[in-house]
Amino acid sequence: MKKAGWLVYRRKEAERNRNYIEWMMTEARRMNWVLMLVYRDEVVAGVMNGQPHVGWVNDAQTDVQGHGRSHARSSQLPDFVIMRTVDPVLTTHLEHLHIPVFNSSAVSRICNNKAATYQYLQQFDVPMLNTAFCNTEDLKGTIRDEVSIDGIRKRVCESDSAFVIKTVSGRGGKDVALIETSNDLENFISKYPDTDVVLQQLGPNPGKDVRVFVVGKEIVAAVLRSSTSSDFRANFSLGGRAQRYILSASEKDVVRRIMSHFEFGMVGIDFLPDGGGGLLFNEIEDVVGSRTLSLVAPEINIVRRYFRYIDERLS
Repeated sequence: MKKAGWLVYRRKEAERNRNYIEWMMTEARRMNWVLMLVYRDEVVAGVMNGQPHVGWVNDAQTDVQGHGRSHARSSQLPDFVIMRTVDPVLTTHLEHLHIPVFNSSAVSRICNNKAATYQYLQQFDVPMLNTAFCNTEDLKGTIRDEVSIDGIRKRVCESDSAFVIKTVSGRGGKDVALIETSNDLENFISKYPDTDVVLQQLGPNPGKDVRVFVVGKEIVAAVLRSSTSSDFRANFSLGGRAQRYILSASEKDVVRRIMSHFEFGMVGIDFLPDGGGGLLFNEIEDVVGSRTLSLVAPEINIVRRYFRYIDERLS
């Protein structure tokens, strides 16, 4: 009997990722799966008669190209779900119904909050930059009380250097800024009022990072991303360049240390070069894409590897 799964996207994200969705659908057919694209706004989750309930409310479904795909009633639940949007509440709800979700609610809950990720991984001797957790309202009070920007720098960086501020939920190099002056900080606060953020030292090599692609307990490959301008962010989506990166044995040890404390489906683990031949942990991308990997290593079919991993877990 064919396994039936949901591929959950938000509509805007699905429009941006048409080619990736088609790739996933092609690989699903190779697996002999019935994989259905489900938009998040079509899913109703809640509690009915004291029990968790999830329904797919749109009966006449079409695939990303607009072709008729299948007809599904809200009473039909999938054998598994591939979650391609950030929604730990829905992921948890599906798991309560004993539906395997990739990535899991634990990964979604921790890895989509930068403060929670740093807080969790610092227990396991994972190297990372000095970081402070706060809310922009707290920073507004600090400015109002005339604590100098130099004072904030020293609290975060233990030096007079610039620092980086990020919202805890930002992705793709967005919702992040380099803070060099009080005006920089005030502008960020005005743009993100009452928002949880992390303050962090600027890395030793601004504009460079290493993304490690992981499927299950396998390190698939790594990519070095570099800014093509003076921007301290290295994100490919912001115009950076990418090249294959070969991890050393010690760098692989750090990656495996992180992997040992999660049950990953497919993620990207981002690191910053420490300036001495090592890596500093930066963040984990839960809903990771693989455009850079496909560019620098087209022979690697990471979606196929991911789906084989899911199939093994389901078996």
